[in-house]
Amino acid sequence: DFIFMMREQQILAAAIPALGDIPLTEYAFLCEKMSLLPDTVCKLSFLFSPLGTEKAEKALRQLKCDNKQLKTALFLLRNAERVFLSVGEVKRIAGENGLDRLRLLLAYRTSLGKTDDSLLAEGVTAAGEKNACTKIADLAVNGNDLASLGYKGRQIGQILEGLLKTVTDGLVPNEKTALQAFIKQNFSPFSDIW
Repeated sequence: DFIFMMREQQILAAAIPALGDIPLTEYAFLCEKMSLLPDTVCKLSFLFSPLGTEKAEKALRQLKCDNKQLKTALFLLRNAERVFLSVGEVKRIAGENGLDRLRLLLAYRTSLGKTDDSLLAEGVTAAGEKNACTKIADLAVNGNDLASLGYKGRQIGQILEGLLKTVTDGLVPNEKTALQAFIKQNFSPFSDIW
């Protein structure tokens, strides 16, 4: 529609000086590929990708992107080439950055022709399941539960971080009794953790 076309013209007007010395053939390639991407933030990320994260951020700020758009675009840029090692890693990234942002990353990478994203796709699906554990707040135990078992201060935070990794990697179910048994078996309130 007309408003979107106007927005794309603004994007291109801001991009031309920012992209500066990029060869015309690469610029034409960027514009052609940009039309295939699912939304404006993806288009911005792709268009400014040759600049690197720092310069892309400056260009995005000149476009007066709001904070959410800026954070999403930078997330896409930083993770466009990332190699995901496990579904658990993807689930933890969903917990840190939000499932919508992770879904957008999958769409972005797919639009760019990434064919090796099976772990990312599987992780996005797993993170979107009902009652999925993707962040510490999703764990069936909390700091109060650990304090009642005799743990204190930094130990509690370290154990919760370890439990999140253990649960998202599928090694222990996210059930209170299973997690408490795992804690008792693997940690002592009187020793240093990890």
